[in-house]
Amino acid sequence: MKNIIIISGVSGAGKTSLLSIFEECGYYICDNIPFSLIKDFYNAVKKDVKNDKIALALNLSVAHEAYLLAKQDSDFNVSFIALDCDKDILLSRYRLTRRSHPLQVDGYTLEDAIDFEKQTISNIKINLTCYIDTSEMSISSLRKFVYNNLLSDHNKLHVNFVSF
Repeated sequence: MKNIIIISGVSGAGKTSLLSIFEECGYYICDNIPFSLIKDFYNAVKKDVKNDKIALALNLSVAHEAYLLAKQDSDFNVSFIALDCDKDILLSRYRLTRRSHPLQVDGYTLEDAIDFEKQTISNIKINLTCYIDTSEMSISSLRKFVYNNLLSDHNKLHVNFVSF
């Protein structure tokens, strides 16, 4: 059975950081696949004998549909994680990084884009496996949360033998 973790959330809440944490834990990482390719991606995942742990980061606008689609397949064990953050902290993060919000290219102001995503996340909360508020989290505390709450095999000892 393939373990698929769908990661989404408001922009600026830490999806990229969470994806990196899962990659460190041996997950195959995929970021921002267009929804039109999701069915093909799932079919490819089923045929892949090497990767049985996949973390897929998706935009909030398509993550819920992708989750429901994967949930219908008995070959998948699917989890749905969403990241959120206080609006004031998101505004501060955007000011510090000087990045624009992805919805600003569609004509939204930064505050309207954040409000829109927060409304979207509240609409899908019922289907989430895990909701993480990163407002007061550092990357190391997010990593610790993932290890303690989301990964069942993180305590296993891994030994690598390297020969020259």
